[in-house]
Amino acid sequence: MTESVRLQDMTWEEVKTIVETSNQTILLPFGSTEQHGPHLPVGTDTMVAVTLSEDAAQKTGVPVAPPLWFGWSPHHMVLPGTITIRPEINPFSSNGSFNRHLWYPQDI
Repeated sequence: MTESVRLQDMTWEEVKTIVETSNQTILLPFGSTEQHGPHLPVGTDTMVAVTLSEDAAQKTGVPVAPPLWFGWSPHHMVLPGTITIRPEINPFSSNGSFNRHLWYPQDI
């Protein structure tokens, strides 16, 4: 059995257990992949969202979904490394296991 709070590290049996103990709730960390100046990586927003989500998960027993590494960043498209999507897109869907999604956006 894994001690990880990250969904992708769990077996399906562990997921089944945490679905029940978390009241069918999952944390969804996401952040823009965009420039942050010459001193920080383009994934900074998502890295922060993952760290904060994992900290909250440790304290609450709610699992963390794999991060989404994109947001609405058309204003950064002139810079290398930017990924953007339209804001009306909902990239999360599950088979009904998790009915409560707590989105953790970082700089979106």
